[in-house]
Amino acid sequence: MADKRTNNDGSIIIAHLSDLHAGSQHFIPNLLSQAVEEINQLNPDVVIVSGDLTDAGFRQEYKTAKIFLDMVSCDKKVIVPGNHDSRNVGHIHFEEMFGPRSSLLRLPGVTIIGIDSSEPDLDAGRVGRERYKWIEEQFAESEGVKILTLHHHLLPVPGTGRERNIVYDAGDLLEVLVR
Repeated sequence: MADKRTNNDGSIIIAHLSDLHAGSQHFIPNLLSQAVEEINQLNPDVVIVSGDLTDAGFRQEYKTAKIFLDMVSCDKKVIVPGNHDSRNVGHIHFEEMFGPRSSLLRLPGVTIIGIDSSEPDLDAGRVGRERYKWIEEQFAESEGVKILTLHHHLLPVPGTGRERNIVYDAGDLLEVLVR
């Protein structure tokens, strides 16, 4: 596959997936297969998956999500759990199948940090002061575009029913990001 970063303008292609909810009564495998096919046709440089891979954090749901995400041909993925993934000790299953719940990926001109904002068995999320310095250090070492990905919102999204679905420490985290 061609390397998108060889473009004269230095651009890269990022594909984003979220809220797969494998195991949910509303999960439709054919729709996710179609999305994976379209992502593979796009041939992105990186794929970001921002949580809720599962509906209840059960091992079998993780296995289903992994089958689909393994079909994504892009080898560079940033995957973080969402609140549904951290139910029923799902945060442990996540690490067994996908690795660390927070990660760092550096590409030419782009730094992507994936942060687990979930709390076991809670819908609400937080990033936590203990991670602010690490986030700040990683972005300080980077030039170019800086992307922070997490499942929960940093800003309310009016009219979505999710106006209050922001991380508890959103204000503090936003302050870290604008420094």
